[in-house]
Amino acid sequence: MPEEPPAFQCPPIVAAMVKSALKTGDDFRCYAHALEKRTTDAMITGHHYQNAYICDDIEAAIAAFGTRADIGSVRPFDVEQMLWTPDGMKRVATRLAFIWVGDLQYELIQVVADDTGLYANFKDNGGLLHFHHICMRVPDWDAFRAAVDQQDLPVVLERANEGDLLKFLYLDGRRFCGHYLEYVWMTDERWAQLGGA
Repeated sequence: MPEEPPAFQCPPIVAAMVKSALKTGDDFRCYAHALEKRTTDAMITGHHYQNAYICDDIEAAIAAFGTRADIGSVRPFDVEQMLWTPDGMKRVATRLAFIWVGDLQYELIQVVADDTGLYANFKDNGGLLHFHHICMRVPDWDAFRAAVDQQDLPVVLERANEGDLLKFLYLDGRRFCGHYLEYVWMTDERWAQLGGA
């Protein structure tokens, strides 16, 4: 009697992506392609909802947005936090503002203190805003985090403590797409607080 072929072992990154697709209703064709390749290439997953920009003067940047779109009342706020990096915990202090235009959120970041150096990595175009990263929301942090460990872009910043209502990390995607890739998981309540629909 012929031997049965060994059971197929799905790579962890593909399993996590398929699990995510089942939850979000994503098209399976991209996941089938990843399964066929069985590689650990850089991944793009989740719901892209944000483009983020560094600015020297957040009030001027908000005012400039206000001349180009109906943004309502936008108030910047201060955030100071200790974040994990490959070189240990580092302090980051910023002034932030979130502006929604349709389904896209613009994050404006005025750096106050950055021990990571990450927010200094942008191309200066001489304008008010300097593009820095995009952000995707993922539905399952644990599955996503397992997938991150199977791909080839390094994690350069992370905050994901037990009990957090919002967890995030940055992958250094500069050699792949020219900028950082931020991924967040958050509760639906926190998503609503940020203006998400």
